[in-house]
Amino acid sequence: MLERDATCENMITPGKRFGRLVAMYAAVHTNSLWYFQCDCGIKKMMAAKDIKNGKVKSCGCLRRETTAAKNKASAKYGDIYREPTGMSWRGMMARCYNKNQISYAYYGAVGIFVCEFIRATPSNLASLIGVRPLGKTLDRIDNLKGYYCGQCAECLSKNLEFNIRWATRKTQQRNTSHNRLFTINGETKCVTEWAEIHGINRDTMWTRVKAGKTGADLIAPVK
Repeated sequence: MLERDATCENMITPGKRFGRLVAMYAAVHTNSLWYFQCDCGIKKMMAAKDIKNGKVKSCGCLRRETTAAKNKASAKYGDIYREPTGMSWRGMMARCYNKNQISYAYYGAVGIFVCEFIRATPSNLASLIGVRPLGKTLDRIDNLKGYYCGQCAECLSKNLEFNIRWATRKTQQRNTSHNRLFTINGETKCVTEWAEIHGINRDTMWTRVKAGKTGADLIAPVK
């Protein structure tokens, strides 16, 4: 009997692929266990529910390969690769260079890249801005530009200025391309930040913006 779920999409049938596994046949007298053949050649009986929910995607070889890759990277980059700083570095690299990464569409696909000094090793990142502080993650100072050290040969040849820091989630949310920034007295901040600094209601500031006011008029005390 074929293993069925509420939708045909999750149905297990002979020959159907799940990750590296291809379904062969259900175990005798049960449809909760199936035999699968992995791309590596191993045949193994597994729980159908673990296959359908994506918990299991191989006979175990995928995990072994992933662990081996991490160990190889650790040997190349040192212990920092597995530490919070290294995790942030790996995430940054994936966003900018891994086309299979969900965030790639908002980074690498639109031209956001990492300069040669920072992308070389996570240790270079740490030497530039220190190890990752608790509660902070990587952020670009100018959200429209990439991750630049401003000092390496690539940055100098392309006139790329320093553009990377550790920042809190709150700071990063303010630094998205969806926020409108205003420069007042030489400083550039979003409306929310200007409002907090000067004790002005955010809606009041937006009213002033819509009225065409600029500069110091945006943060003038409410009379």
